Amino acid sequence: ADAVNTSIYSRGDSSYYHAHRRKADISEEHRIVSGGAPQKLGESSEPLPEPKAPGRAMMTEDGDLGRPERQILNYAWGDEKETVKVYVSAESEPEALAAAGDGKSGEVEVDWQPRSFKLR
Repeated sequence: ADAVNTSIYSRGDSSYYHAHRRKADISEEHRIVSGGAPQKLGESSEPLPEPKAPGRAMMTEDGDLGRPERQILNYAWGDEKETVKVYVSAESEPEALAAAGDGKSGEVEVDWQPRSFKLR
């Protein structure tokens, strides 16, 4: 027997491979379908709109769309008892730092939650 089946047999649902023990409900020939001629989806001569930048626009309190919102994936933080500092790298997040400016004129808002925060 192979290692996958041995693991499934001995550990059941706790096996790393438990998802592999279910057999497919459809035959192999119907699982993957490929080929065929391309099909035209429409008759419009109008070009497709340009894709928008990733992220979503933030709604301001008065209902206007504000700055775009996106995740900052590269950051560091430091807990200094009464203060938590979040460090964002200028090299990896130049747009975020440009939007924040010097941070002293109200460009930066923080919404603190018990286990997270949103920096705008």
